[in-house]
Amino acid sequence: MFTRSPMPSRSNLSADTAVAMSSKRSRPPLAPCQTYSLPSALNWGTIDFSIVPRTVGRSTNTVRVEHQKGEVANMARSVWMAATVAGLTLTASSVLAQVAPDTKDKLKCETGTNNILGKFVGSKAKCVAKCIATARKTSGPYAGCQPPAFLDPATQTCINGQKGVTPKAAAAITKACTAACPQCYNSTGNCPSGGALEIMTEGLVDTFGSLIYCSELGASPTTPPSAQAKCEDTVAKNLTKFVASKGKCFQKCVTNEFKTKIPAGSCTAGSPSDMATATCVSKAAGKAAATIDKTCSGKTANPPCYVGFMASGQGWTSQVEGAVDGQLPAQFCGP
Repeated sequence: MFTRSPMPSRSNLSADTAVAMSSKRSRPPLAPCQTYSLPSALNWGTIDFSIVPRTVGRSTNTVRVEHQKGEVANMARSVWMAATVAGLTLTASSVLAQVAPDTKDKLKCETGTNNILGKFVGSKAKCVAKCIATARKTSGPYAGCQPPAFLDPATQTCINGQKGVTPKAAAAITKACTAACPQCYNSTGNCPSGGALEIMTEGLVDTFGSLIYCSELGASPTTPPSAQAKCEDTVAKNLTKFVASKGKCFQKCVTNEFKTKIPAGSCTAGSPSDMATATCVSKAAGKAAATIDKTCSGKTANPPCYVGFMASGQGWTSQVEGAVDGQLPAQFCGP
């Protein structure tokens, strides 16, 4: 049985984080209970991690990364970035069984949360993209666009201000879950406003945002040439669209399962047995990957920091898909 780790509070998110990462492709197995060093391709040094054997979904090859407060500033984000560049597929730390809810009101809460978080990903990404675009005009500096602090006043207001995307998402989830908040949300800190899920989603946006804009947000910030800047913007735009599209594919699947139009257990994240859902996700991923390749590798416009999976549209969508698969079971967790 898999025991969930308690969701970190917002104040301790970057310091007390346990990240589980599961590999979808065959790679040399890592031995349990040993410590490994993960070199960061983005020059953040070396990150130590250990393997804890667990069963997460259908995968038993997982990595658990833990660190103590004060070790390295913003270590959680660096761990995710370094692991991603090393070629591991990222998933969220708290993976639950994916089960259809048992009432219409709970279904409304879960599907509403899914829709709102999909929009939140796009909205927060736009706040960051605007910060980057503004800083490019003066060739930097880019420090104000760095997650998770976002010290640029306009960006901070866009994300966390009174009418910012973060409080707006929380209010919308609260409204969607007013009639009935599922017990699985209540037990994981998501009633009434989806707080834990929003924190998890913000972490993913921050991580991938720093990877996408690695020219400006890397260890040696620089303003990329226009073609490379366009590539970065295209990656950001299409990955956020893909996140929302994939969420809608699974939302329809869970709704059909609730209505008994398809068998129970048809909507497993990462490997749905419902063919309509699998096709829906595949089309969305293919569209995003093709658009990214057309603008980036197709025009030899990949930034120098786009290494490994970052060099192709398929690589980007595969990594984002792994992250989404890790979170979907927590959004559609059942009763």
